[in-house]
Amino acid sequence: SVSKDEIVGAEALVRWVKPDGTVLPPDMFVPFLEKNGFIVKIDFFVYEEVCKYLRKRLDEGKNVVPISVNVSRIHMLAHDFTKRVNDIVRKYRIDPSMIEMELTESAFVVNEADTIATMEKLKEMGFRVSIDDFGTGYSSLSLLKNMPVDVLKIDKGFFSGENLDGKDGIVLSSVMDMADKMNIEIICEGIETEAQVDFLKASKCDTAQGFYYAKPVPTADFEDLLAMHCP
Repeated sequence: SVSKDEIVGAEALVRWVKPDGTVLPPDMFVPFLEKNGFIVKIDFFVYEEVCKYLRKRLDEGKNVVPISVNVSRIHMLAHDFTKRVNDIVRKYRIDPSMIEMELTESAFVVNEADTIATMEKLKEMGFRVSIDDFGTGYSSLSLLKNMPVDVLKIDKGFFSGENLDGKDGIVLSSVMDMADKMNIEIICEGIETEAQVDFLKASKCDTAQGFYYAKPVPTADFEDLLAMHCP
């Protein structure tokens, strides 16, 4: 939360740690895994690990925040995806509202109708649904009116300009106002500077993520952050 300086959510990220300790970012292996289909195994591994983590925190009587997980566009081709996800949260007795299923606009390229149907099913089950990297696709605005989405994550590219008082700010403010009128929660990504934070404080976006607040960290470090900034 920008105004309250509180942690109100988190995102589960994948990193490949090699035997020599080298850490590979997802763009160095996820595209390959998407091509050979192994991304499905990775995603479901993450879903289970997130549920295990939430269950452990709950059993210890500690605060929890919703955690977002990535959903590969490949899942849109699987008829049993929503059932498998639901089975995992039921196994660990996690309220689905604590899990945010995060899709990118590219998921709609596979099959728009099936993707929308999957999103609607997830929402019926109680999951939060978000669109990541909003603004990177050419059909963003036309898709938005049809997408049953709870959260819109505005791509960091919107903040790449130097002058948020000029055209950059006008575009951002317009997108935020549109989402607000559609009762869609807004999260701004890639926040790195004080000027960007000041812009958000004056806008309709009160939730943000980026290096200004924290870089991706291991679970133990995240626990420390929660202890300091979780309401």
